[in-house]
Amino acid sequence: MRPGDPIALAVLVERAARGDMAAVRGLESLSAGDGTFAASAASHLLRLAERLAPWVARARSSQRPRPQRSNPLEGLTPEELVGRMDAFSDGLELRSRRQYREAFEALPIEHVRPLAMQWLEVDPQASRRRLAASAFAEGSEAQDVPFVRRMLTREPDLPDGDADQYVICELSRALGFHPELGPFHELRRAFGEMPYAFGRRFAAESLAANRRALRVHARR
Repeated sequence: MRPGDPIALAVLVERAARGDMAAVRGLESLSAGDGTFAASAASHLLRLAERLAPWVARARSSQRPRPQRSNPLEGLTPEELVGRMDAFSDGLELRSRRQYREAFEALPIEHVRPLAMQWLEVDPQASRRRLAASAFAEGSEAQDVPFVRRMLTREPDLPDGDADQYVICELSRALGFHPELGPFHELRRAFGEMPYAFGRRFAAESLAANRRALRVHARR
């Protein structure tokens, strides 16, 4: 597939949603790339295919839809789930990875903060670092802002092309929920260096929220 070909990507998503394992592996291969925007986009598309799969299966079946299987991780306590997250990795089977991700994302930030910080700081696996960044984008609190800023400053400077645009987008989004704690100069760099408009949007929205908060503060 030619890199960046939107039609080819759309076909790949549609095939993956129908359960075509070759297409699933193709998206997984793209999303496990070197941190480029193409890899980040492929990761988003893989998640889209995962979420579309049950609906596609129902539409293609002439039989009465069967109830979806429950996530076996849902009955765990937060402590039990976090204790099992070592199993979540780039090499985990797609369905199991989705179950772990959904259960993890449902937990409040206070339960996942230590593990998310560890994954962002030292773990090399893309799936873990992206899930950790998403945890801060969805549930960060004021106390997390210094850590998020430090990670956003560090990410573009990672050696050997390890910087992940998906992580940068999610960390930029996290700062947008705390504009009153700015200004955030890291967002300007993220916006200026992000190679694609899709990624720049997250930094731009957070910058706009930051500017609004500064204007309100100045009028007081």
